[in-house]
Amino acid sequence: MFLGGTHELRAPSPIRDEKVQNVPSQADCNTCKIGALTIYAPTFAQSPQTICGLRKQVVRYRAHQTIQRAGEVPSRAYTLFKGWACRAIHFPDGRRQILSVLLPGDTICIENIWVDNYKVPFTVRSLTDVVLCAFEPRDLLEIVDANMPQQRMFSTHVQHMINQAERRLVDIGRRRAVARIARLVLDIHSTLRERGLVEGETFEFPLRQEDLADALGITTAHTNRTLLTLRRLGALEIRLGQARLLDIEALKRIGANE
Repeated sequence: MFLGGTHELRAPSPIRDEKVQNVPSQADCNTCKIGALTIYAPTFAQSPQTICGLRKQVVRYRAHQTIQRAGEVPSRAYTLFKGWACRAIHFPDGRRQILSVLLPGDTICIENIWVDNYKVPFTVRSLTDVVLCAFEPRDLLEIVDANMPQQRMFSTHVQHMINQAERRLVDIGRRRAVARIARLVLDIHSTLRERGLVEGETFEFPLRQEDLADALGITTAHTNRTLLTLRRLGALEIRLGQARLLDIEALKRIGANE
Protein backbone atom coordinates (compact mmCIF):
# COMPACT_ATOMS: atom_id res chain seq x y z
CA MET A 1 0.00 0.00 0.00
CA PHE A 2 1.21 3.51 -0.81
CA LEU A 3 2.42 5.28 2.32
CA GLY A 4 2.61 8.89 1.16
CA GLY A 5 6.37 8.93 0.64
CA THR A 6 7.08 8.03 -2.97
CA HIS A 7 5.69 10.98 -4.89
CA GLU A 8 7.71 11.58 -8.03
CA LEU A 9 8.56 15.22 -8.47
CA ARG A 10 9.48 15.22 -12.12
CA ALA A 11 7.65 17.98 -13.95
CA PRO A 12 5.96 16.27 -16.91
CA SER A 13 4.96 18.54 -19.72
CA PRO A 14 1.30 19.50 -19.69
CA ILE A 15 -0.96 18.64 -22.58
CA ARG A 16 -0.88 22.14 -23.93
CA ASP A 17 -3.84 23.56 -25.78
CA GLU A 18 -2.41 27.02 -25.40
CA LYS A 19 -4.66 28.70 -27.92
CA VAL A 20 -8.07 29.43 -26.47
CA GLN A 21 -9.81 28.38 -29.67
CA ASN A 22 -8.53 24.83 -29.22
CA VAL A 23 -10.96 24.21 -26.37
CA PRO A 24 -13.95 26.52 -27.01
CA SER A 25 -16.51 23.98 -25.81
CA GLN A 26 -14.75 23.71 -22.45
CA ALA A 27 -13.80 27.29 -21.74
CA ASP A 28 -16.28 29.59 -23.45
CA CYS A 29 -16.59 32.67 -21.25
CA ASN A 30 -20.07 33.46 -22.56
CA THR A 31 -21.46 30.18 -21.22
CA CYS A 32 -19.02 29.59 -18.34
CA LYS A 33 -20.51 28.92 -14.90
CA ILE A 34 -17.15 28.94 -13.13
CA GLY A 35 -16.51 32.67 -13.63
CA ALA A 36 -19.15 33.45 -11.01
CA LEU A 37 -17.11 31.50 -8.44
CA THR A 38 -13.80 33.30 -8.93
CA ILE A 39 -11.95 36.27 -7.46
CA TYR A 40 -13.06 38.29 -10.50
CA ALA A 41 -16.76 37.32 -10.27
CA PRO A 42 -18.19 40.90 -10.17
CA THR A 43 -16.36 41.85 -13.37
CA PHE A 44 -17.30 38.56 -14.99
CA ALA A 45 -20.97 39.14 -14.14
CA GLN A 46 -20.92 42.53 -15.85
CA SER A 47 -18.73 41.63 -18.80
CA PRO A 48 -17.59 38.06 -19.51
CA GLN A 49 -15.89 39.45 -22.62
CA THR A 50 -13.53 41.50 -20.45
CA ILE A 51 -12.28 38.38 -18.69
CA CYS A 52 -12.09 36.45 -21.96
CA GLY A 53 -10.02 39.23 -23.48
CA LEU A 54 -7.54 39.09 -20.61
CA ARG A 55 -7.16 35.33 -20.68
CA LYS A 56 -3.88 34.40 -22.33
CA GLN A 57 -4.35 30.68 -22.81
CA VAL A 58 -6.14 27.54 -21.70
CA VAL A 59 -3.90 24.75 -20.41
CA ARG A 60 -4.74 21.16 -19.62
CA TYR A 61 -2.88 18.72 -17.38
CA ARG A 62 -3.54 15.07 -16.79
CA ALA A 63 -4.00 13.73 -13.26
CA HIS A 64 -0.96 13.70 -10.96
CA GLN A 65 1.15 16.15 -12.97
CA THR A 66 3.11 19.09 -11.60
CA ILE A 67 1.53 22.45 -12.44
CA GLN A 68 3.88 24.65 -10.43
CA ARG A 69 7.04 23.65 -8.60
CA ALA A 70 8.24 25.07 -5.29
CA GLY A 71 10.80 27.82 -5.82
CA GLU A 72 9.46 28.91 -9.19
CA VAL A 73 8.27 32.42 -10.01
CA PRO A 74 5.06 31.81 -11.98
CA SER A 75 4.63 33.80 -15.15
CA ARG A 76 0.87 33.19 -15.13
CA ALA A 77 -1.97 33.26 -12.62
CA TYR A 78 -4.29 30.31 -13.11
CA THR A 79 -7.98 29.86 -12.43
CA LEU A 80 -8.99 26.23 -12.01
CA PHE A 81 -11.76 25.77 -14.55
CA LYS A 82 -12.23 22.01 -14.33
CA GLY A 83 -10.93 19.25 -12.04
CA TRP A 84 -9.19 19.08 -8.64
CA ALA A 85 -5.63 19.96 -7.63
CA CYS A 86 -3.67 20.46 -4.42
CA ARG A 87 -0.94 22.62 -2.93
CA ALA A 88 1.68 20.67 -1.02
CA ILE A 89 5.09 20.80 0.59
CA HIS A 90 7.44 17.95 -0.39
CA PHE A 91 10.30 16.91 1.88
CA PRO A 92 13.67 15.56 0.67
CA ASP A 93 12.92 12.12 2.13
CA GLY A 94 9.74 11.82 0.07
CA ARG A 95 7.19 12.85 2.69
CA ARG A 96 4.46 15.28 1.71
CA GLN A 97 2.10 17.67 3.50
CA ILE A 98 -0.95 18.73 1.52
CA LEU A 99 -1.75 22.33 2.43
CA SER A 100 -5.06 22.70 0.62
CA VAL A 101 -7.31 21.12 -1.97
CA LEU A 102 -8.10 23.30 -4.98
CA LEU A 103 -11.56 23.13 -6.57
CA PRO A 104 -13.14 24.72 -9.67
CA GLY A 105 -13.21 28.49 -9.26
CA ASP A 106 -10.08 28.63 -7.12
CA THR A 107 -6.97 30.59 -8.05
CA ILE A 108 -3.99 28.24 -8.14
CA CYS A 109 -1.59 30.70 -6.50
CA ILE A 110 -3.47 33.77 -5.32
CA GLU A 111 -0.31 35.26 -3.74
CA ASN A 112 1.21 35.62 -7.20
CA ILE A 113 -1.31 38.33 -8.06
CA TRP A 114 -0.17 40.98 -5.59
CA VAL A 115 3.43 39.99 -4.81
CA ASP A 116 6.00 40.77 -7.52
CA ASN A 117 8.46 37.96 -8.33
CA TYR A 118 6.71 35.70 -5.83
CA LYS A 119 8.57 32.41 -5.38
CA VAL A 120 6.00 29.71 -4.80
CA PRO A 121 6.89 27.91 -1.53
CA PHE A 122 4.75 24.89 -2.38
CA THR A 123 4.24 22.52 -5.28
CA VAL A 124 0.90 22.45 -7.10
CA ARG A 125 -0.15 19.12 -8.60
CA SER A 126 -3.29 17.97 -10.34
CA LEU A 127 -5.36 15.33 -8.54
CA THR A 128 -7.52 14.74 -11.62
CA ASP A 129 -7.34 15.88 -15.22
CA VAL A 130 -7.60 19.65 -15.00
CA VAL A 131 -8.28 22.64 -17.26
CA LEU A 132 -6.76 25.99 -16.29
CA CYS A 133 -7.44 29.49 -17.55
CA ALA A 134 -4.20 31.50 -17.55
CA PHE A 135 -3.86 35.25 -16.99
CA GLU A 136 -1.09 37.77 -16.54
CA PRO A 137 -0.88 38.41 -12.77
CA ARG A 138 -0.85 42.18 -13.27
CA ASP A 139 -4.06 41.98 -15.31
CA LEU A 140 -5.87 40.18 -12.50
CA LEU A 141 -4.49 42.65 -9.95
CA GLU A 142 -5.99 45.53 -11.93
CA ILE A 143 -9.31 43.68 -12.09
CA VAL A 144 -9.57 42.74 -8.41
CA ASP A 145 -8.51 46.24 -7.33
CA ALA A 146 -10.77 48.07 -9.75
CA ASN A 147 -13.75 48.81 -7.49
CA MET A 148 -15.26 48.07 -4.08
CA PRO A 149 -17.26 44.95 -5.10
CA GLN A 150 -14.13 43.44 -6.60
CA GLN A 151 -12.02 44.31 -3.56
CA ARG A 152 -14.61 42.72 -1.28
CA MET A 153 -14.77 39.58 -3.40
CA PHE A 154 -11.00 39.25 -3.36
CA SER A 155 -10.92 39.80 0.41
CA THR A 156 -13.62 37.17 0.85
CA HIS A 157 -11.54 34.60 -1.05
CA VAL A 158 -8.41 35.40 0.96
CA GLN A 159 -10.30 35.21 4.25
CA HIS A 160 -11.77 31.85 3.21
CA MET A 161 -8.26 30.53 2.58
CA ILE A 162 -7.09 31.75 5.99
CA ASN A 163 -10.10 30.22 7.75
CA GLN A 164 -9.54 26.88 6.04
CA ALA A 165 -5.86 26.86 6.98
CA GLU A 166 -6.61 27.69 10.61
CA ARG A 167 -9.32 25.01 10.86
CA ARG A 168 -6.96 22.42 9.43
CA LEU A 169 -4.21 23.49 11.84
CA VAL A 170 -6.54 22.93 14.79
CA ASP A 171 -7.70 19.60 13.35
CA ILE A 172 -4.17 18.27 12.87
CA GLY A 173 -2.97 19.61 16.21
CA ARG A 174 -5.85 18.60 18.47
CA ARG A 175 -8.48 16.37 16.88
CA ARG A 176 -8.58 12.62 16.50
CA ALA A 177 -8.26 11.10 13.03
CA VAL A 178 -11.97 10.31 12.79
CA ALA A 179 -12.82 13.99 13.31
CA ARG A 180 -10.11 15.17 10.93
CA ILE A 181 -11.52 13.12 8.08
CA ALA A 182 -15.10 14.05 8.91
CA ARG A 183 -14.32 17.76 8.92
CA LEU A 184 -12.26 17.70 5.73
CA VAL A 185 -14.97 15.86 3.80
CA LEU A 186 -17.66 18.17 5.19
CA ASP A 187 -15.59 21.25 4.27
CA ILE A 188 -15.13 20.06 0.70
CA HIS A 189 -18.80 19.11 0.36
CA SER A 190 -19.87 22.50 1.76
CA THR A 191 -17.62 24.38 -0.67
CA LEU A 192 -18.83 22.36 -3.65
CA ARG A 193 -22.47 22.83 -2.62
CA GLU A 194 -22.05 26.59 -2.12
CA ARG A 195 -20.56 26.81 -5.61
CA GLY A 196 -23.42 24.83 -7.13
CA LEU A 197 -21.11 21.98 -8.13
CA VAL A 198 -22.89 19.20 -6.23
CA GLU A 199 -26.46 18.30 -5.42
CA GLY A 200 -27.36 15.88 -2.69
CA GLU A 201 -24.99 14.00 -0.45
CA THR A 202 -23.14 11.81 -2.95
CA PHE A 203 -20.40 13.48 -4.96
CA GLU A 204 -17.17 12.85 -6.82
CA PHE A 205 -14.26 12.60 -4.41
CA PRO A 206 -10.96 11.87 -6.17
CA LEU A 207 -8.79 12.11 -3.04
CA ARG A 208 -7.09 8.78 -2.45
CA GLN A 209 -6.31 7.42 1.00
CA GLU A 210 -2.72 8.62 0.69
CA ASP A 211 -4.00 12.11 -0.16
CA LEU A 212 -6.21 12.16 2.93
CA ALA A 213 -3.28 10.92 5.02
CA ASP A 214 -0.94 13.61 3.71
CA ALA A 215 -3.55 16.33 4.20
CA LEU A 216 -4.35 15.33 7.77
CA GLY A 217 -1.02 14.18 9.21
CA ILE A 218 -1.88 10.51 9.68
CA THR A 219 -0.64 7.31 8.06
CA THR A 220 -2.37 5.69 5.13
CA ALA A 221 -3.03 2.58 7.22
CA HIS A 222 -4.70 4.67 9.93
CA THR A 223 -6.70 6.50 7.25
CA ASN A 224 -7.98 3.16 5.99
CA ARG A 225 -9.00 2.05 9.49
CA THR A 226 -10.70 5.37 10.19
CA LEU A 227 -12.71 5.25 6.98
CA LEU A 228 -13.89 1.77 7.94
CA THR A 229 -14.93 3.13 11.33
CA LEU A 230 -16.91 5.97 9.74
CA ARG A 231 -18.66 3.52 7.46
CA ARG A 232 -19.51 1.18 10.36
CA LEU A 233 -20.93 4.17 12.23
CA GLY A 234 -23.19 4.83 9.25
CA ALA A 235 -21.76 8.33 8.75
CA LEU A 236 -19.56 8.28 5.64
CA GLU A 237 -18.53 6.02 2.79
CA ILE A 238 -15.73 6.78 0.33
CA ARG A 239 -15.48 4.27 -2.48
CA LEU A 240 -14.43 4.21 -6.13
CA GLY A 241 -13.80 7.95 -6.32
CA GLN A 242 -17.08 8.96 -4.70
CA ALA A 243 -18.00 10.17 -1.23
CA ARG A 244 -21.40 9.42 0.21
CA LEU A 245 -22.57 11.25 3.32
CA LEU A 246 -24.64 8.49 4.88
CA ASP A 247 -25.66 10.60 7.87
CA ILE A 248 -24.52 14.19 7.59
CA GLU A 249 -25.70 15.15 11.08
CA ALA A 250 -23.78 12.25 12.61
CA LEU A 251 -20.71 13.28 10.61
CA LYS A 252 -21.02 16.82 11.94
CA ARG A 253 -21.25 15.53 15.51
CA ILE A 254 -18.15 13.41 15.01
CA GLY A 255 -16.28 16.38 13.56
CA ALA A 256 -17.29 18.62 16.46
CA ASN A 257 -16.79 16.26 19.37
CA GLU A 258 -13.83 13.98 18.61
